[in-house]
Amino acid sequence: MTKKMYVFIPETKQQFHQVTMAKIANQFDSNPSDPFICKDIEIIQGTHKPGKNKLSKLPNESEQSLYIVGHGAPGMNRIRIGESAEIPHFETGENMTAEQLVQSLKLNGLANDFCGKIKLWICSSGAEGNGNPALATLVYLALKKEGFLKCRVYGYSYTLRANRYNEHTDTKFAVVAPIKNGSKVGTIKTTTPEGIVEKLIRARDARLEFTSG
Repeated sequence: MTKKMYVFIPETKQQFHQVTMAKIANQFDSNPSDPFICKDIEIIQGTHKPGKNKLSKLPNESEQSLYIVGHGAPGMNRIRIGESAEIPHFETGENMTAEQLVQSLKLNGLANDFCGKIKLWICSSGAEGNGNPALATLVYLALKKEGFLKCRVYGYSYTLRANRYNEHTDTKFAVVAPIKNGSKVGTIKTTTPEGIVEKLIRARDARLEFTSG
């Protein structure tokens, strides 16, 4: 049975930044006119108010995933939540550190014994850069410090794309390896004699695991 897809949007001081990220997360559903519309998805918008426990509904199972959505870059020690994905400027939006993210997860009811997967659907969240560790490393350490010892943290080594692969409309892109219609994808840029070529890669092939405990 296909599991429900849970997506967490951390709270922001300006609510419209959070709403913007929710709109991006909604693209996980692809286009309703497409035959491969995503499995059931629930977007959980975080709150700073205690007692809401929005994440308490998350099944505590080893194969259950919780996606965290935001903007990022290699070696970036924070998540950018908001409208702009411009790198390195991030002209709009709000910053959240790994420690703040973990506090937000706790405040919103994530169980300390959660044994599933926390996937940082954030561009280059699994990539080091400028001598700095990957964001996923920082999140893993922050989770461990707060007693989350059973979950697994995943970061991604390349740029990610919200909308899923469509074999009918994505024909202009080369692919690193065969991609199933409806798969989540990222992009990788390679230099060729003809110039820079952007290729699509399956998100799972760009994913790195960081295991707590």
